[in-house]
Amino acid sequence: MDIFSTALGLSKQDNGFELTGFLVDKLEEEFSPRETAVYEVFGIPWHYSKENTVDLQSITIRRFNYADHLERQNSDVSQFIDAIKSGTPVASHSDDDNLEHIAIPVPSRNGPLRLIVISGINESPEQRMKLFQISELYANMVGLHDGHERDQLTGLLNRQTFNHFYERTAQSALIQESQMFLAICDIDHFKKVNDNYGHLFGDEVLLQFAHIMERNFRYNDALFRFGGEEFIALIKCVNPECAEAAFNRFRHAVETYEFPQVGKITVSIGFVQCGADQFPNTAIGMADTALYYAKEHGRNQVINHEDIRQESITSEGNIDLF
Repeated sequence: MDIFSTALGLSKQDNGFELTGFLVDKLEEEFSPRETAVYEVFGIPWHYSKENTVDLQSITIRRFNYADHLERQNSDVSQFIDAIKSGTPVASHSDDDNLEHIAIPVPSRNGPLRLIVISGINESPEQRMKLFQISELYANMVGLHDGHERDQLTGLLNRQTFNHFYERTAQSALIQESQMFLAICDIDHFKKVNDNYGHLFGDEVLLQFAHIMERNFRYNDALFRFGGEEFIALIKCVNPECAEAAFNRFRHAVETYEFPQVGKITVSIGFVQCGADQFPNTAIGMADTALYYAKEHGRNQVINHEDIRQESITSEGNIDLF
């Protein structure tokens, strides 16, 4: 494989997800490994070093969703932890001296740490050098993509990427014969956090809130910081009840979390089932209506837009004759 052509191919990818898909294809083509995967590691600052202490409880590892057909896999933190702690590639060997497993960390200023994991390739100086060269090229491109695709504070996807992932998730839902749901998640009384504790602690709440999202949604759910204290989740489920249970699980995780200095906070969530031909702005408007209803009726709850639509229809149908 010519490094120049690989660099050119990486530079032609339109977004970070296509970039990672291209990387995985190239690694499999060149090295014929037993398995190749890329993970996102949340909770690790881009500027960490060997001297930093890594809080293992704060780390969330999610397999990067570059291919919608991949089945969800639970990530074993222990097998990656040496690479994460050291910030350098870590390899383990099998009894026959083949390179059994290598994990290469790729830090980013504006997004989560990436971890390239490649297993079952033969070790040789030439192969190792080529693997590291490809990883360095990928790291350079990740930095460029993250700069305009990721929220700088939380590392989640930003508003500019939403339409792309809305269409991507809708197409995937059709293929998998499932339904797509959009939820707007808004932190309750967030202004009071900034007023009472200052913006520094307000930013810490936003960061921890994003980490809770990462821990409670699946690796192939699309999560966004839309602005301020407003976040969006795009998920696929078989029915509204399944989606509501997922959103309530996240709501409960926020409710029971102890935020540093601030203590307890809650979140209100409005969600809507998205039709195949529904425009993104229409879906956002409907979810926002459900969110407003949740805020006006006590907060710290999950509201399905269809429920308040049916309630409105029922109210309009009850005619008072006296």
